[in-house]
Amino acid sequence: MNPAFPNKVFKVLPSPCLLLSQDEEDFKIIDINDAYLKICALDNVDLIGKSFFEIASILPDSQTALRFSLEKVIQEKTLQVIPVLAFGILPDEAQYWEVTHTPIVVDGQISIIMQSLVNVNEQVLLKNQLEKVNDSIAKNDELLKQAEIISEFGTWEYDLKTNRVQWSDGVYRICGYEPNAFEVDFEKGLSVIHPDDRAMAIEALENTLKTGKEYKIEKRFVTKDQHIKHIISRAITINDDEGNPIKIFGVFQDVTAEKLQHISLQKTKEELHKIMQSSLDMICTIDIEGRFVQVSEASYKILGYKPEELIGKKFINYVLPDDRRITIARENQIKSGIGTTNFQNRYIHKEGKEVPITWSSTWDEVDERYYCVAKDATEKKNNELALTKSVEQYKYLFENNPAPMFIWDFKTLEIVDCNEVAHNKYGYTREEFLRLSILDLRPKSEIPEVFELAHSEENYEKLHKKLRIHQKKNGEIIKIEGLGHLMDYQGRRVVLVQINDVTEKEKVLQELRDNEIKLRTATNIAKLGYWQVNIQEKNLYWSDEVYVIWGLSKQSFNLDYESFLLTLQEKDRENYIMQHAISFEGGKDIDIEFRIILPDGSFKWIHEIGKLIYDENEQSFFLEGTVQDVTEQKNSQIVLKERNDFIETALENLPIGISVNKINEGTATLMNKKFSEIYGWTNEDILDVTTFFDKIYPDEAYRKEISERIMADILSGDERRMSWEGITITTKTGKKRIVNAKNIPIYEQNLMISTVVDVTDIVEAQKSVVASNERYQFASKATSDAIWDLDLENNTILWGEGYFNMFGHRHEPPTTIFESWACYLHPDDKERVIKSINLSIEGTGNNWYDEYRFQKADGKYAHVIDKGFLIRNEQGKGIRMVGAIQDITLQKERERQLKLLESVVVNTNDAVLITEAEPFDEPGPRILYVNEAFTSMTGYTSEEIIGKTPRILQGPKSDRAELARLGRALRNWEICEITTINYKKNGEEFWINFTVIPVADETGWFTHWISIERDVTEKKLAEEAQRQLKALELSLEKEREMNIIKNRFTALASHEFRTPIATIVSSIDILDIYVKMIENETLKEKATVHLDKIMFQSNRLTEMLRDILLLEKNSVNREEYSIESIDIIQLIHQVNNQYYIDRKDGRSLNLILPEKHRLITSNTSFLNHIISNLVNNAFKYSPNAKNPSLELVFEPDTFKLIITDYGIGIPRADQEHLFELFFRANNVLHIEGTGLGLTITKEFTNILGGHISFESHEGKGTSFTLKFPYEVQPKALA
Repeated sequence: MNPAFPNKVFKVLPSPCLLLSQDEEDFKIIDINDAYLKICALDNVDLIGKSFFEIASILPDSQTALRFSLEKVIQEKTLQVIPVLAFGILPDEAQYWEVTHTPIVVDGQISIIMQSLVNVNEQVLLKNQLEKVNDSIAKNDELLKQAEIISEFGTWEYDLKTNRVQWSDGVYRICGYEPNAFEVDFEKGLSVIHPDDRAMAIEALENTLKTGKEYKIEKRFVTKDQHIKHIISRAITINDDEGNPIKIFGVFQDVTAEKLQHISLQKTKEELHKIMQSSLDMICTIDIEGRFVQVSEASYKILGYKPEELIGKKFINYVLPDDRRITIARENQIKSGIGTTNFQNRYIHKEGKEVPITWSSTWDEVDERYYCVAKDATEKKNNELALTKSVEQYKYLFENNPAPMFIWDFKTLEIVDCNEVAHNKYGYTREEFLRLSILDLRPKSEIPEVFELAHSEENYEKLHKKLRIHQKKNGEIIKIEGLGHLMDYQGRRVVLVQINDVTEKEKVLQELRDNEIKLRTATNIAKLGYWQVNIQEKNLYWSDEVYVIWGLSKQSFNLDYESFLLTLQEKDRENYIMQHAISFEGGKDIDIEFRIILPDGSFKWIHEIGKLIYDENEQSFFLEGTVQDVTEQKNSQIVLKERNDFIETALENLPIGISVNKINEGTATLMNKKFSEIYGWTNEDILDVTTFFDKIYPDEAYRKEISERIMADILSGDERRMSWEGITITTKTGKKRIVNAKNIPIYEQNLMISTVVDVTDIVEAQKSVVASNERYQFASKATSDAIWDLDLENNTILWGEGYFNMFGHRHEPPTTIFESWACYLHPDDKERVIKSINLSIEGTGNNWYDEYRFQKADGKYAHVIDKGFLIRNEQGKGIRMVGAIQDITLQKERERQLKLLESVVVNTNDAVLITEAEPFDEPGPRILYVNEAFTSMTGYTSEEIIGKTPRILQGPKSDRAELARLGRALRNWEICEITTINYKKNGEEFWINFTVIPVADETGWFTHWISIERDVTEKKLAEEAQRQLKALELSLEKEREMNIIKNRFTALASHEFRTPIATIVSSIDILDIYVKMIENETLKEKATVHLDKIMFQSNRLTEMLRDILLLEKNSVNREEYSIESIDIIQLIHQVNNQYYIDRKDGRSLNLILPEKHRLITSNTSFLNHIISNLVNNAFKYSPNAKNPSLELVFEPDTFKLIITDYGIGIPRADQEHLFELFFRANNVLHIEGTGLGLTITKEFTNILGGHISFESHEGKGTSFTLKFPYEVQPKALA
């Protein structure tokens, strides 16, 4: 080998090279470089000394050309080049190479031939590609035309030099003209823009020319027939080689339909929102899986959940468990096409309470949605409860509690009652569960605990709240929390228990504990610790792992900020403090590495990450983070860096132009002919790096820029930076060329290998391809539709920018049709759509259309319309297809909103009425629509009411003040809610609450009023009943207070009066003695008369005080009354014998008694008083009349006492007051009495559980009837 050729350089040349020597007719390999070995996949020892054609023979087609070139070198002793030759070990790995055979001549003889290869695979492929460019451009033009039609857009190009504008057919169509109807210049193009938008369009154009940035604006066009169209306009500049704009290329997309659709949808949403906001009903949609999709604000009032808390959740989870079966059955019925109204079930409020709901619902087969209106029936239920009497609330809550509840006997441990949830929870039927004791619910190992729990009530109160283990019927063990309460129930001492299954909760807690242990283990393994610094106080906290990393003892090390800083290596300490200061001041997160000094003097590398934590006032509170021991990693990095300071040279895919320079001197030691050829300068022209830059880059500014860049890259020592692409050079003849260059340093040899490849032709070819596709790609990007280009021959698809913007998927182009399209089709649409497009491709037509659902990157589905245009070859086979996907989700949403609006209006329990916006004065706006709820509420049919004014419903009792307030609101176009009385068709009054809402069109002009109305008559009646009830309760309370005062007064008065009365009686007795001593008979007679009067009144007063004391004692000391066994016939005889035998007037009491005696259980004193009082009255108020009678009658459940007199009777007007305190009839005022007797009699009768009634006729007599039970219960006396 020629010693002038450095062997080391030869070995590392990036281009494959080998050295050949001629041996007779063969060529032997004498040396081979690494790059050549790589493409042959052979070892050096396998090739040295062998015939070149032993490896070349692998590709027989290349042998002839190679041998011919080598022989020509021998003959002519000149360099020979084979421009393109396929070369490689395997045919499918063969690439295209430019093969150069260079003879090395010594003393006129060829001693060595160097074969070098330059990879021209890219040039060959590019040549093939360029052959297809013209065809591609023609096809792109056709595709662009079809895309314009499909996506309703057009392209335009404005030539800045000629002021000419070129419109595509699509722009003419958008403006309402036939294609090429006229020539366009700048002024003509500007004329189709709406006058109000022209300044904006010109400004956007000028800004693009100034900045070179693409613009995107929305403006309006005025079409040929003066219609307004909404346009999205996007444009970019096309620049010359110097970067100066020469043209503007743009796209107009007609988005009028989308815009109007959006406005319409927004209007529908606003109308729906107003109705949903105003309606007291919960309006919602539910999908096929039973999940809430839309929910109105009323959900919060009805269920306690905000709409966002319900959306996405299954409605059945909120239904009371007992109602789920009938609810699911009704759901299936609705889905079968049978709508429902007034279906009632119960929901669980967020607070846990039960809410009765009345539903109306319909099913939409297309959208697969239930449209529902739910009315809170709580008020109705409460009104019913208010008007009816008691419900067994305790039993109800027990049975319907969603939590398991049961009752067990504290003495026998038997389960005596349970709710359904309880026995279901444990897997038993109710009958099975009620045959168990609580011992049967516990594993055997837990039974001693049960006996300890039931040992005493004190034990139970102390122990019952702990976590316990229960066992189901199937043996499954569950953990429960039990809330128990000792109480009396059906005559026994029991425990009421509510069970909360915490099995899953405990599992989660255990998992959290396990994870905490694992986390701690992981931090130990990862040598990771946690720290925290209080900013104000500079307090420092370390986790245990930090102490371990620092090699310090938690007990002995005094942890404070200053002590901590001393553990840092001095060189790193200043940077550490600075980084923390920056974090404190600016809120920047910390991410630093530093070294610490261990107690033994060694050091560790630490990686620290930290961030500021703020308090509720957004003030920095403390700094926290982690530290990790990265010593091992850091040491490895240092070793690796040292080892890689001399980066191994990468040799594949580099050009053959080579120069070798001395690094320290910059002088060239080698520059091959290809290097000179590419740069256009000879070895003599370029002596060193300085002359290289001066010659190759004559422009001073460009030379400075390039030289600084290249030298900075070289001096960086980073081989990744020592590769430069697209560098513009200048040859000796002044021709501009474009090269890719790369430097490979060999530092141990003080050499820099520079390689270069001329890519001018490649760049120019690429520019041609880019130019041919530029308009198509920009149009694809500019339109909001997802433009696609399907290569049917290779089954690949290219997507426009709209695809990524619309769906969010990201794929490296090109992708297969399955990777970026078929796999995202909705499962229910997939088979149909793929079949549809395949039929179109296999057919003879050119157009394809379908509608389906397409999955976006976030997992949601968009409704789309897809249109495609087929390009067929001469045989009619489809080879390419271009199309556009349009997102019609907004349109579908509008349709759903309209259906929801329709469902709301039709199915809501509230009445809905829509009127004209005006007039406000008589006769008022006309009614345009009423729903079924309105006709049901008012009695008017829709035919009878439409065209009339709502004032037809008003009447005499309608609240004029409320109506006046409504009128003021209407004139101000404000929402208003009022409550008043309206009148039905039949004249019946009813209370109504309604809200009126103004509705505007897209221009903001108010066109209608919507009124949401609800019959609140029941509510008003309930409110009135409640008001009256409160008034009654207040009255009763006042009466109770007066009774207390009265009782206190009577007690006080009677006790205080007894002493004076006793004194009066005593004095009368003394006076009577003195009167008897008077000798004057006349005086004596007068004094006697007066003394008799005084005695009569004192006796009357004494009797009254006795009765008052009796009443007072009864009201205060009821608990002292006792019951006993009494022979009622014997008691009647005793009373008669005591009071009514041997009367002075000779009269007697007629007794009508049964023959057979019967014992009763009652109070003797009360019965004695009742009988004697009524018999006394019978005698008193029937002087000189027939004897009164007392009759006893035994009935099956009660006995009757009937006391009858034949005296003066009771006037009819006085009969209703007869039992009132101190009341006396008008016809007995002259007869002795207190007005308390019958009051006491009635009180005692009530105490004994009896009932008193009477019948009286003035002048004929009175009959009192008393009914008593045979047995008076003790509680009757309480």
